[in-house]
Amino acid sequence: MALDGVQLVNEAAHIKWHAYEGPDVIPNGLLLCPLHHATFDRGMFTVNSAYEVQVSDHVTGGQGTKRWLFDYHGKRILLPRDKRQYPDPVYLHWPLREVFRKAAS
Repeated sequence: MALDGVQLVNEAAHIKWHAYEGPDVIPNGLLLCPLHHATFDRGMFTVNSAYEVQVSDHVTGGQGTKRWLFDYHGKRILLPRDKRQYPDPVYLHWPLREVFRKAAS
């Protein structure tokens, strides 16, 4: 989000949480707005090793939820130019295993 071309509300989100020994390194981070940071931390969506957004089947909501979350399902995230700064699949696996709300099996 920006005002007069100035970014206002982006946050660095740990992929593997700091509380679970996730390091403070760029490959363990995603740049998200506060809404997406909170929904990522709650397991409402995750990013897989192909850098695609996966939205949980447990998420419900109306048009706002569709626009702010469901419309990103299956889409690839924007990645840095420098591949050394890409989210590391080792870290991406952690929220998929520990936080993401999967469909009941």
